[in-house]
Amino acid sequence: MPKIQCKVSLKDLLGKEISTSAEDKAPFFVGQAIANILLAPRQGERKLDALKSWELAQKFYNNKEVEIDTSDFQKVKEMVETDKNYSMLIIGQLMEILTNLK
Repeated sequence: MPKIQCKVSLKDLLGKEISTSAEDKAPFFVGQAIANILLAPRQGERKLDALKSWELAQKFYNNKEVEIDTSDFQKVKEMVETDKNYSMLIIGQLMEILTNLK
């Protein structure tokens, strides 16, 4: 089962940590981004039902590491890849991390 490190900070093109917002200078982590993607409204078919999305989002947001079964991992990866809310700066980093997991 894949293990995803959730407290890895996302970076800008210069390698500087991205903040959660202009007001809040706290680093923006992989787990936060994935949780937001899982909770975002989607048009068309959902890869995960609402309860499963909620449960996984809580795990990604609140833990240093999340281990999920291969089936859910593939669905999460598809949701990240097709997300329309984040820029390619965020999606690219997430996809790099998810693609390189063993």
